[in-house]
Amino acid sequence: MDSEAVRPGEVAWSGDNSGIYLKHDPDGDYVTRASSFRVTYSPHGIGRALVLLCGPTNVCLHDNEVLARWLVDDFARHFPQFRSSPEMERLAYERLDAHHFEGDARTGVRERFRAPGLEVELCWAPAGDAFFVVLPPGRSATGVHEMYSLFFDVWEASVSLDGRCLPGSVTERELHGRSAPTSFLALSETWVAGKSDRGPSKAHFRSPRPTGRPIGSAKPLGVGGAEGRAGVGGPGRPPRPRKPVLAPVLVCLPCADEADLRRRLSEGSC
Repeated sequence: MDSEAVRPGEVAWSGDNSGIYLKHDPDGDYVTRASSFRVTYSPHGIGRALVLLCGPTNVCLHDNEVLARWLVDDFARHFPQFRSSPEMERLAYERLDAHHFEGDARTGVRERFRAPGLEVELCWAPAGDAFFVVLPPGRSATGVHEMYSLFFDVWEASVSLDGRCLPGSVTERELHGRSAPTSFLALSETWVAGKSDRGPSKAHFRSPRPTGRPIGSAKPLGVGGAEGRAGVGGPGRPPRPRKPVLAPVLVCLPCADEADLRRRLSEGSC
């Protein structure tokens, strides 16, 4: 095996893990903490989970409880924002009834979670340029995984619960020797167990300070009205592959089966 091309080690999970952590004072404690997971690969399957701590609200909303508890126990509780927090021992696990996601890093992101008696909305303003982070085990939150992720700093963000904006605002922090906000988008994130012989000894990243304006498996949850549509655009097109390839399994709701999908593609109607 070419160890320069294939990273040795066991992949723990891969997906997205964006966060919004709010304070009243940059030197004070966090008053609102929200960590959103979208897992596309793990030993416990795929799924979504939101860890939210704010005052009396200590909850994990999920569509896969086994996955959610594993993410909390093995990862989230080791994050600096949650480490040593007694609230993590009192998390209530609630299954999602609905989930909605819209936008992208360029236009802003809005994510809404609905569970029995709870509706949570996370909003990230348009972010700055992307930068890539590589953390060796000694620098990652768990201390035993390498972490790779595409990051975007977001200097304005908000969290609401049942239509009420939760307290605090994004503040500045020092992260791996650089100035960073306490809100971010973390996409294509992958955690790998085991230390690499060729792994970096320092965190690597590149990021200018961004600017931007704020915007303000469960069944889809629609966002209606002008407010729900403002400032949020669709994702950009993926790069064209060198050779057209039809994947063995494609998700296309209007199509009855793969034969129907091929017919629609040939007619240009899908």
